[in-house]
Amino acid sequence: MKAGILDALGRTEEADQAREQSLEAATVFEMHGYGRQLIAQKKPKEAVKVFEKNFEIHGDTWPTHVGLTRGYSADGQLDKALEHAKIALGQAKDDLNKANLKSIIETLESGKPIEQ
Repeated sequence: MKAGILDALGRTEEADQAREQSLEAATVFEMHGYGRQLIAQKKPKEAVKVFEKNFEIHGDTWPTHVGLTRGYSADGQLDKALEHAKIALGQAKDDLNKANLKSIIETLESGKPIEQ
């Protein structure tokens, strides 16, 4: 990604601009994947911003709520994560994702963050 190269070169302002342009053109799943990369890089606050932007652009959909669940959980905002997990469960179309979300909800209800 162009932004990563610019970051490595210390050109952070240009990197931020390139990143913003990329996000504006990204699909719901590309944005979700990028947010998950940020969580893996231990950048939960940045991930939350990406997941919130995904919700802003792509609306009230299953992948945007799953992303918000993951982002808020990684950032320690377990109540918000639980709220979005419950919404995502209601929107999930298949049994595999429903089962995964039920497990996530149980974890969050026990007061623990989900494993990323």
